[in-house]
Formats: sequence, structure tokens, C-alpha cells
Amino acid sequence: MSAHLKFFLLSAVVLMAQVELRASSIVNFDFGAVPITCGLHYAYQAFGGDCNSNPPQQDFNSAPGFGWTFLVHGANGLTGPNTLFDPPPFTGLPFSQAAFLQDSHSFVAQAVGIAAGSYTLSFYLGSRYASGGGDDGDQTVEALINGKPIGTWALTSFTPFTLETAPFTISTDGSYVLQFMGLNPGDHTAFLSDVNITQTVPEPSSFALLATAVLGGLARLYRR
Repeated sequence: MSAHLKFFLLSAVVLMAQVELRASSIVNFDFGAVPITCGLHYAYQAFGGDCNSNPPQQDFNSAPGFGWTFLVHGANGLTGPNTLFDPPPFTGLPFSQAAFLQDSHSFVAQAVGIAAGSYTLSFYLGSRYASGGGDDGDQTVEALINGKPIGTWALTSFTPFTLETAPFTISTDGSYVLQFMGLNPGDHTAFLSDVNITQTVPEPSSFALLATAVLGGLARLYRR
């Protein structure tokens, strides 16, 4: 095989990978861009924030680079590992902070630019390592795109962080709101982090153009 052919084939493989695996840009996908400044290493979202309150509060929504929006007065916020909030172990996972969704009045959302195509949403989801006394991990989490559910996960206490996925399709290029909601009322808590959206099937037009270019290039090289 000639050096020119090897180079062309390698370029085609790289280009194909870029088309098939193109990910939508999620700001602060691991919830680590804004550190938790409260001494207990967890905090609820609250306008202004007050780490000395009980429970501790921090204004994540207005922090530069946070990217997400918590329900302003909801039971949601951020935690690090090994806090009084009893999150699952973070050991060996690709993140050091996670969002928590407590009660049915909790959500976290972000507007994401997404091109037409088929996608997979992936994220780590776990529940509170506690049970009894009304504080547990028996929470149900729903993922939505522009208000349309694309997946629902019913958790029980002591569920470790698990990589979850949900497929969805976008018909028109645009800005779409990705949202995670807690559905169960009461002191029931789930945790999530490392959120990604990855294109799983290239758009037909993109794939056809790529195939035409690859075949044309191979034909020219073959004639040489």
C-alpha cells in the first residue's frame, strides 16, 4: 500500500470518527467548574448564599462558568464525596463533585446547542447511602429534552454511581434544554455527574457526503 493511500485511509477514519462521535458541548459537565466553598463540602442552591446557614447554602446559579441552572428555591445543590449528605463513593470515578436532587421540587437544567441527528445522553447516577428516619435514596429521576422525557430511573437507597444512558433524536438544529428532575416528594435524594451528549448516528446528508469523498479519493488513488 502506497504512502498516499495509507494517509488517505487514515484521514478518512479520523473524519468518520469525528462525524459519528461528535458531541454537543455541555458546559461544566462534571459540576466541578465552581468549587463548593462551604466547610461541610456540600451546599444547597440559594440566591446570595450563606455557608453559615443550616443547611449551608451557595449561589451556584450566578457563578461564572457554572453553566447549569438549579431551581432557585428547590431542594438541589452540589456535594463532594464523604459529606453529611451521604452520597455514593466517588472512588475511581471521573468527577469530584455531583449535583443532588432532593424531593420533587428539584431540577437542574442547561440549554445545549444540538444539530439534527440521533444522540445518546450519558451520565452517572446514584442515590443516598442512608435509609430510615425519612432520609433515604428512594428517588426517581427523569431526564428531559425541551420538556419531553427521554428516560426515567427509579432508585433505592445505597445505589452506587452507575453510568446510565438514554437515546434521543433531534429533528431540527437548535438550542434545546436538557433537564434532570427529581420526582418523589419528601427527603429522598439522588446524585448525578459527568453528563455528556454524543451523536450516535451521523446525519444522512453528512454521511453521504463523506462516503462520496472517500470513494472518490480511493478511485483517484487506484487509477494511479
